[in-house]
Amino acid sequence: MTIFRTTGFLSAFFFTTAVTCGVVYRLIGSHIDTRGVLHEPFFLIPLGWLSLALGLMLLLACVGSWLARRNRRRD
Repeated sequence: MTIFRTTGFLSAFFFTTAVTCGVVYRLIGSHIDTRGVLHEPFFLIPLGWLSLALGLMLLLACVGSWLARRNRRRD
């Protein structure tokens, strides 16, 4: 498997993870109990942002690899 495919698959995986974290966070929701304590799945927020950032970085690496390969073929 080439580096182009690997980074592409990983990028898609992290984008999917980021979207899933956002959707699950909205589905679970948050509530305040009778003692006034907020209950929410807070860990999904940074996990989603981290996954989104990793997905973007891997996508940029994938596009950079593709552009470098394309320029080598032209020469």
